[in-house]
Amino acid sequence: MKLRTRCALGATAMSLAALASAGAAQAQPAVCSTRMFRAIDGAINANPRPAARLLSRWYRFAPRLSLAEFDTLAQCDPAGALSVYNALQSISPNEANSFKATFTRLYPADATNVFGGGEPVIT
Repeated sequence: MKLRTRCALGATAMSLAALASAGAAQAQPAVCSTRMFRAIDGAINANPRPAARLLSRWYRFAPRLSLAEFDTLAQCDPAGALSVYNALQSISPNEANSFKATFTRLYPADATNVFGGGEPVIT
């Protein structure tokens, strides 16, 4: 069962990367309404911690693409993006802070949707 979940989340991450590569700023609303995105979003919402682990690994090697993937998720499902971020925070608070600061700098509007506006970001 764990292997099946990991494989599904790996495929989810790759699919989300493909969606994000088209340009995260152009993702909403066209990508959000696709069957593929709804399936990806469902998998992420069902398993935010494994999705955060994948994000954590991916962010170390491809930060721009990771941020674009998260931006796509944030545009389509801010609550889902926040659940992944919260899971990332429980895995590694320092990495979560770095991720949040970089994401907020690059995608301020989507960061406000996900993290809110009143919370200071530590850089």
